[in-house]
Amino acid sequence: MNKKLLAIIVITISMIILVGLASLLIVQKSSTKEKETKEEVLKEDQTKVIGGVEHKIEVKKNPTQDEIVSIMHKMTHQKVIARDKWGAIEMTPENIDKVYEVIKPSKFKDKEDLLLITEKWKQGDFSEVDKDHNFFWKLQNGNIGKAFGVVSEEEEKQFIENNFRNNKSVEK
Repeated sequence: MNKKLLAIIVITISMIILVGLASLLIVQKSSTKEKETKEEVLKEDQTKVIGGVEHKIEVKKNPTQDEIVSIMHKMTHQKVIARDKWGAIEMTPENIDKVYEVIKPSKFKDKEDLLLITEKWKQGDFSEVDKDHNFFWKLQNGNIGKAFGVVSEEEEKQFIENNFRNNKSVEK
């Protein structure tokens, strides 16, 4: 009986160790994959024409938080480095003000965070726009298109030219 109990204990401990090692390998692999993805994204053209460009911001009378987050997410696309960008709304002072004026009196679940972001933007502070993008991306359950940084001023100008000034852009 003692030998059976000892065998069960040894097998159980061995299984725990194997599961732990397998988990560790999976975590290391996904971490390496994210690093490779970031390096690949940094090499991609961030100024190309993308789909879903909207030339006029459409804010309904009583929009939901999800609708405002979608608008703000699209506004970040001209400023962030990301593999996949779908949809763009130009980040102008007028568009920032429109969104801010909807958020301010709202009862949105994430109102405080959204106000902090729009207040930064109103001041011309886009130093954390990649983090803002990823906040919206997570709220929308994103799994492709994480932002890995902020484009240069030159790249942003080219993105604006390609997507908002050029008739080749694909409108929604």
